[in-house]
Amino acid sequence: PEAGPKFNYPPVHFVLAKLQYSVASVIAGDGFVEWLNTDNTLDAFESNISTYMLAVKIVIIFTALASAQLIYMLVLAGMKDKHKAVMAAALWLFNPITLYSVVVMGQNDVFSIFFFLLGWYLLQGKRWYVSTILFALAIGTKFYPILWVTFLLSASANHTVKQRLLVFLGTILSSALLLLPFLSSLSFRTAVLQSSINDRFLIPQVTLDYTESIYLIPILLVFVASIAVFFAKNASNASILNRQAAALFVGNSILLGFSHFHPQWFVWLVPFWSIYFVSTNRDDIKHFVALASGIVVVLWTTIIILFRDSFLSWGLLVPFR
Repeated sequence: PEAGPKFNYPPVHFVLAKLQYSVASVIAGDGFVEWLNTDNTLDAFESNISTYMLAVKIVIIFTALASAQLIYMLVLAGMKDKHKAVMAAALWLFNPITLYSVVVMGQNDVFSIFFFLLGWYLLQGKRWYVSTILFALAIGTKFYPILWVTFLLSASANHTVKQRLLVFLGTILSSALLLLPFLSSLSFRTAVLQSSINDRFLIPQVTLDYTESIYLIPILLVFVASIAVFFAKNASNASILNRQAAALFVGNSILLGFSHFHPQWFVWLVPFWSIYFVSTNRDDIKHFVALASGIVVVLWTTIIILFRDSFLSWGLLVPFR
């Protein structure tokens, strides 16, 4: 239908939202639907508010736990070290960014993270071609994982150029098939494909003259992918897993550093950061990464405190939320 409220995300996201609603309805019980339709200023007077808040986040929380299992499996398969695998999963689960984005805010970007991590795990094995389906599901939830796939394949020296190209083209084709049934809808093309959510990464520009400018982020991302290809080919002393995680972490850092972002989007960085940190063997690099990460967390906390949308920061502490 062309009428009705707009939904600005790809179709897999819509299906997952329906799943969340179905599970939450069962857990929350009577009164849940009525509560969804009430103004949030009345939440302080709702006796079942804790149950309702848990109900709407339970699928997201379990997806975060499943993502921790995938991080564990990725590190274990890549490094054959159970201790480091457990550490990587713990770094994903028990850090302020994940706790804030997933548990407090209920940010559903974790769905894309889960699908991508599962695709990454399959890519490392003999069934690398199956990863295209999982990557497509990640893109079908939020569009930006297409960039993750690019970074990952750039650093995947354990696969031939032909295999990487097949994975990329297979991912694009599978993603297109997910969108195909909806392309005839004007509301879908307007609300999803032409949404401002998709082009906010193109905001940073370098002005050449009064009429011409260059988009900065695409140039930086191509540079990151090129560097990833170089180090994947020549850095024999580093594991493939480490190079892949580095490309993903640096690429996402550029996306966030040069775009208009929400604080909860920093959860994009955490799984790749955790894998990179534990897969790095040099102590000096680990010390630098730990120091830089501490500074980022302090700045991130400051952003949350100063963020103009109070429901993303101090407003979470008041009873009306």
